Amino acid sequence: MTPVLTLDVRGVPATQGSVRAFNSRVVQGGSANSRRHLADWREAIAWEGRRAMGDSPLWEGPVTVVAQFYLPKPANTPKRKRTWPIKQRSLDLDKLARALDALTSVVWVDDAQIVALHVAKDWEDTMHPAGMRAEIAQRWRGIDRWWGLPFETAERERDEARNMAHQTLSTYDELAKEWDA
Repeated sequence: MTPVLTLDVRGVPATQGSVRAFNSRVVQGGSANSRRHLADWREAIAWEGRRAMGDSPLWEGPVTVVAQFYLPKPANTPKRKRTWPIKQRSLDLDKLARALDALTSVVWVDDAQIVALHVAKDWEDTMHPAGMRAEIAQRWRGIDRWWGLPFETAERERDEARNMAHQTLSTYDELAKEWDA
């Protein structure tokens, strides 16, 4: 059986930008506050990885990662219309995925072992608070058996919750129409 780790990291995800050369030194870009937030986020990922690994040795060989990032939903987004975190101020997916480097020397020996990486982002909701959910398999399973599989249950549960919320809103709308009549 292929070992699979499930990591549920709570908190506001942080992006890891590119490093830059400045006065013959290599420095991380961004403000001091954003660098602190990134350090806290990476530590949360590493802590969750250590918790999931327990006393197991570091993985060697190919690794597959499926990660879903849940971002805080801004107050000005529509409440009844489905929206996606695709605006300029929403975080870049590739820079969110860079924070997975925190699992190097915690779960795997080197992040070069990752042979398949599927990353997605969405707004947080009642079923998924802000943070990251990742499922990591010790070997590559193949695209047709792996992509989307770990999150099918979560997506079904989220859809059921949204349908219940929609039915509740419909019931309230009907009641409001009766009261107005």
